[in-house]
Amino acid sequence: MKITLVYPDFIMYRSFTRPKTVKIERGGWYSEGVAALSASLKKEGAEVCLLHITMPVSESEFKKRLKDTNADVVGFTVRTSAFSLVSEWSKWAKEVTNAPIIWGGYHPTLAPLECLNIPEVDALVQGDGDEVIFPVSNALSKGTLPEDIPGVWYKVNGRIRHTPVGPLVENLDTLPVPDFSIFNKNNLISTKTKTALGMLSRGCPYRCTYCTNHAFRDLYPNKKYYTRARSPEGCMEYINKLHSWFPEVEELRFLDNVFGVDLKWLTEFTTLYRHYVGLPFSCDGRVELLSEERIKLLKEAGCTQIYIGVESGNEDLRRTVLGRTMSNELLKKVFEQLHTYGIKTFAFNMVGLPGEDRKKALSTVKFNAEINTDGAIMSVFSPYPSTVLYDISIKNGFIKEPIDYTQFTFLDQPHFSKVEVAFIATHFDILRRLYKRFGVNGRTGRIIDRVILSKFLPMNFLIHTVEDYAFLRDSLKAFLRSHTPGLFRLLRRLIKR
Repeated sequence: MKITLVYPDFIMYRSFTRPKTVKIERGGWYSEGVAALSASLKKEGAEVCLLHITMPVSESEFKKRLKDTNADVVGFTVRTSAFSLVSEWSKWAKEVTNAPIIWGGYHPTLAPLECLNIPEVDALVQGDGDEVIFPVSNALSKGTLPEDIPGVWYKVNGRIRHTPVGPLVENLDTLPVPDFSIFNKNNLISTKTKTALGMLSRGCPYRCTYCTNHAFRDLYPNKKYYTRARSPEGCMEYINKLHSWFPEVEELRFLDNVFGVDLKWLTEFTTLYRHYVGLPFSCDGRVELLSEERIKLLKEAGCTQIYIGVESGNEDLRRTVLGRTMSNELLKKVFEQLHTYGIKTFAFNMVGLPGEDRKKALSTVKFNAEINTDGAIMSVFSPYPSTVLYDISIKNGFIKEPIDYTQFTFLDQPHFSKVEVAFIATHFDILRRLYKRFGVNGRTGRIIDRVILSKFLPMNFLIHTVEDYAFLRDSLKAFLRSHTPGLFRLLRRLIKR
């Protein structure tokens, strides 16, 4: 059986000042989910081909590439923002092949009815597909119904049927190591900078209101095992295969939702990693878990930088709207300890949240300066289906369906206009650096406050200027990373210093 997996890996977006112009952020990223599916399929003897599409393709090009794979089954991975795109691609696929089409991923899991109402979709997999993808593909390729296969939605004479999601795999060591080779490492962004991406665990124990994790967890009958990791020994096998696929690697980036949730696991992992791997790595952490004991273990293992969700500098908004209960004092303490141990910090932040205003958003900028984070990652809040904040946004009339996920801002709030959101978003790092340089509570800091909060601030003009600069900067960065990765790595090291 020949299965072609189609992975749309680029982002379409609109700048705030040019909403009619769609810009493209070229992809080139490794997908753990796609690699895991390929490994499971190959384990059963299937032949797997990947269409890793990193830029928009014409109808003729897509059809040619797909036809050349001679697939018995075509599987699409679908995120919410790519729903319309993959719907069109599925139509093209049906016009060039008689192969059944299966959808999987975030959006089919959370909105299965919407997805199966696309005429060209024959079936979809809800939840983890490791143990489901082969039997459902095998059934469809033989022209039989995928009955009694857990977590599968399909059509019979125009009517939709489905089976409940089965138990999740509690022991990740029983799953094959992801098939890294399905990707062309020469075309991946991370490998061009000598960095390999991987994921040693699945799930997240928290229930943030802007995240879909709780919806995924509630699908499973054994949901208490939703957050689980490969054993420390299994991690070494995983990393060894990753290293064999990419021997030039100089650094690892672990994409786990929260790295090292279990202290015993982290302790054993540190010992084995230091002995068998020894490469520097970065990961995502949760401030509530980052005791000094854990920070010390991360340092000993080789962690050089950690990404932490701050999200908002307003403690009340963070707690009541986002469901994040950590205090600002705890955040300050943890960031200070990380710096003491020589671990660089990067803070995730959002702007445009329900209930936010310009002053509250500015507090996030100022808080990032106060905690002295080495870098700030800013995103405009995007309401996704099956999240608490999506329902709140609908109920309060802040958004209307269907949502265009290419737009720059999303919520229409009387107390926080879209232009205000766009201004804070585009100027976030500029302002953070200003506050970091001149202080948050000093005379200059108070002057900056008055300027930013002034009703006379020419926000549209300032947004336009920064967007033009950011476009040129990002274009140059993408060019250097793709065509002269050695120079890119040198410049990155110099900038970091």
